[in-house]
Amino acid sequence: MRLASADTRMYGKQQQLRRARPLLGTLVDLHISFPDSVDGLALIESGFAAITRIHQLMSFHEADSDLSRLNQAPPDTPVTLQADTLAVLDIALAIQQASEGLFDIRAGEYLVRSGLLPGHAVGTLTAPSGPCVGRKDHSAWRTSPHRLDLGGIAKGYAVDCALATLLGGGATEVLINAGGDMAHAGSQPVQIQLRDPASPGRIMHPISLYNRAMASSAVGRLQPRQHDLPPSIVHPVAGDASPKHGSGVTIMAPRCVHADALTKIVLLSRNPHHPALSVFSARTEYSHFV
Repeated sequence: MRLASADTRMYGKQQQLRRARPLLGTLVDLHISFPDSVDGLALIESGFAAITRIHQLMSFHEADSDLSRLNQAPPDTPVTLQADTLAVLDIALAIQQASEGLFDIRAGEYLVRSGLLPGHAVGTLTAPSGPCVGRKDHSAWRTSPHRLDLGGIAKGYAVDCALATLLGGGATEVLINAGGDMAHAGSQPVQIQLRDPASPGRIMHPISLYNRAMASSAVGRLQPRQHDLPPSIVHPVAGDASPKHGSGVTIMAPRCVHADALTKIVLLSRNPHHPALSVFSARTEYSHFV
């Protein structure tokens, strides 16, 4: 659910370009400033390409994605994966540890059982415990029969990758908005208008985004999943959508991948000051629990 919109005025006398494209199950908006020496169209295409790459690697739906190959392999069977996928799995492990298991990508099994992800149940499963994946060198493996889902973290990582690509290609000002997962880099802050999670058409108070990332998650009425990587919030132990309709959280952090995952921890714990926030230099900008 989209929870943020941006005042996208960019500063300075350089050229500006803004494009939007449907990716990651939402609308991804890229806005850049760049000098005359840079091909702006090629640069912004490189940003979309970075996001598309992460989407393809971590899609639950694509049979040849890294995530699907990991889910198709028997538990405890190493699978060679791309560096970006391994990086996201390592981050997921770190966040799982910091949250004492509240964030766990094995919740994908419960999303399948509840109809939010396609697939069939694989039998009666006990609540997961221990690390969600095993890791060694260029491979990883599932530690239990639970299927993995990166929908609670991959979108933020994709935003981070696009930001790095755009800055590396010569952009001087960047604002990325992927359905409320946002990142900014530049000389001047931008104003972000948060939306009411219970009534997304209503704009609430503005906040300033300046060389940081932010992510927003909200809980709507549960319906069958129509897109890849939406922010479904599922308790990894209880296996149900614990936060109630109308609850919402916005987190600010240095990296969007952390902000993205931490919104789920705050929603599930109902604690805007959860200790995991400080581990990743993050803070809660807004929270509402029903």
